[in-house]
Amino acid sequence: MPSRLTPPTFPLRKADDNSQFTSTGLVLAYPMLEGGGTTVRNHGSWGPAADLTLTNTTWTKRESGMSSLNFASSSAVAKNESMARIIPTNWTWAAWIKVDTTPTSTPKEVFSFRTANGTQQVRVWADSTGIWSWQKSATADDYSVLSPSYFPTTGPMLIISTFAGNNLAPVQLATNIGMRSIPTQPVSYAAFNVGSGPQANTLDGFYMGNDHANAAPWDGTIGPFYFWNRVLTNSEVWQLWQDPYSPFRRNTGEYFAPAMMRTTSGFSLNGLGKTSGPKTIIQDQNSLFIVVDDYYFYQDLPQDNLDPVAQTPNTITIADPFNYAPLVVDTLNDPEFLNLVIFADSTFEYASADISPQDTPSGAGQNTTVMTITDSFTHPATPNDVPTGDALGPIEITASTNFANPVTAADTPSGVTA
Repeated sequence: MPSRLTPPTFPLRKADDNSQFTSTGLVLAYPMLEGGGTTVRNHGSWGPAADLTLTNTTWTKRESGMSSLNFASSSAVAKNESMARIIPTNWTWAAWIKVDTTPTSTPKEVFSFRTANGTQQVRVWADSTGIWSWQKSATADDYSVLSPSYFPTTGPMLIISTFAGNNLAPVQLATNIGMRSIPTQPVSYAAFNVGSGPQANTLDGFYMGNDHANAAPWDGTIGPFYFWNRVLTNSEVWQLWQDPYSPFRRNTGEYFAPAMMRTTSGFSLNGLGKTSGPKTIIQDQNSLFIVVDDYYFYQDLPQDNLDPVAQTPNTITIADPFNYAPLVVDTLNDPEFLNLVIFADSTFEYASADISPQDTPSGAGQNTTVMTITDSFTHPATPNDVPTGDALGPIEITASTNFANPVTAADTPSGVTA
């Protein structure tokens, strides 16, 4: 019997991509701790989209002491018909079950993944042949069957089934009635790997305790229930058997792990002897110890992929729409220097107006950047400058000085004054 039936304190932390230990890869987790209402909460990584709705189903804590669902009515079912998921390539499911009446040829459904039209993809049920764990493939199926001797009619049983893909038969591990032994592969056991083609993986509806048509009522209790997207290890099976709520025990986390790394741990028992069967025999008080192996690994780094549109030539199209604001554009309309007009107005004043020069500019049009101005002056004759008026010849001054002493001499100029 599991030793830790006390559930963890609410609220439970949902399993996600950063989960460790038995919660790694846990997509569906129904610990069924609500104890009432018509909704069973999913605490796996698929989240509330995988919550189940109850119909004619009651909550109970019967033989196992764990919170479970009781399917006593032929129409009792817990279901979700709009999950729209892809079934993992590898998977593991675990369920604590008890059936009240011995199964006959009429199936008693534990759970099933089905398409929208009801086609079974993954299914677990019990009938007169035994307890089936079934994975559908394209043209055939892979499955295993526990013998009718494992029907849990007198007490609860923990069953764990793993599927590793590649058209291998699912493996089923089961405890004894009352769950006093660790889950092992039974002696009376049938397995078939006749699958062919790709694995069926469409998941639209999830049904527990009955099928999609209410034609396979379980007639007993189910709970808790877990579904992983990977195969559990032996040590994880042992831990789950010891503690049905182990995926939600977070006190075993590594407190010193770097932020960019994740850790997992494996547990094994050393110093144990076995006389017969699966039972564990402790030889002395000093022989039992638990070895814990810690493994560290980096989280997956993102990968950048470039998808070429065409191979010849190799063209890579990157569809990044960018909207730019309009750029400022400077435009010169009719630049002034191209329309430059030069007017030359040369005015000369000559002594005679009839010999004024004529200014004639010559050169290219308006767009000529170099202009030549030729000033042609035409004179009728070489100009002669002739002064007119009185001649200004040399001026002669005659001074006649008379000295009369002792009287002061008086100088008197005589002649023409200029």
